[in-house]
Amino acid sequence: MKPYPSWEKLYQDADAIIIASPTHTHYDYARKALMAGLHTFVEKPLCTSVSEAEELVALASTKDLITQVGFVERFNPAYKLGTSMINTTAFIKADRWAPFTARGADVSVALDLLSHDLDLALQLIPEEPAQVLAQGASLMTSTPDMVIVTLQFANNRFIWLSVSRVATVRRRIFEVFTNHGIVRMDLLKRRVHLISLNPLEQSNLPHEITTHLYQQKKTRMEHEETGKSITVYEYLLVPGEEDALRSELSAFFRAIQNGTASPVPFHDSLKVIKIIEQIHHQIGKGTRVS
Repeated sequence: MKPYPSWEKLYQDADAIIIASPTHTHYDYARKALMAGLHTFVEKPLCTSVSEAEELVALASTKDLITQVGFVERFNPAYKLGTSMINTTAFIKADRWAPFTARGADVSVALDLLSHDLDLALQLIPEEPAQVLAQGASLMTSTPDMVIVTLQFANNRFIWLSVSRVATVRRRIFEVFTNHGIVRMDLLKRRVHLISLNPLEQSNLPHEITTHLYQQKKTRMEHEETGKSITVYEYLLVPGEEDALRSELSAFFRAIQNGTASPVPFHDSLKVIKIIEQIHHQIGKGTRVS
């Protein structure tokens, strides 16, 4: 690996660049990379404000370059398997909790961690929310370290997200309530639970998902007062051991080599940052917990 004394020297030699520096430097490095004619990958979040994101998106649109944002969870095998089971989405619930570390603490937890699940949710409900409600609190930093968000959409659909970087446990659960049941994706353990009122063979889901079936259970549930009973089918599915980071970077390089569209262009991050800016507006700098 060749070290460079400055970004100017690096940009002169490179055809493409991966920017994984602290968040507050993303905008400047990415803008200079685009101006230098480099295919540009930027770790999430793309930048810290809507105005910066809009400028980068506009600049990228004038260049014949591949841009990509590091929303690595899109490449998580549990998310890819789980979303293959989803035809309609009524409600999404996601929790992302982690113990505190200094990494990423230069920005709010909304920009650092919430952006992952917000991006995943907007893949399933790709619309502007009609209403954004948010609460947050700070404990370790001057910006929110814990955030709870509710997004309301047309047709009575909701996204509910909770995120914390001051938790005592690690948790990355992404649940989708559909017209045939609940798809629960454990993004940390890489497992998918399907809870349905129909057996798998009658659920009209892709046949290939049965190759990932690990456990199954059938439970009879009865309402004591009405006597009404239902049968609930539970399935545990285990996806392959695909490395999400490797898949993400491979997708970037393939897009460059083949001249195809990026799977996660800068524009996708703009949608996320716009909602996060609304969240920040509602909760300000959060409520400091002493």
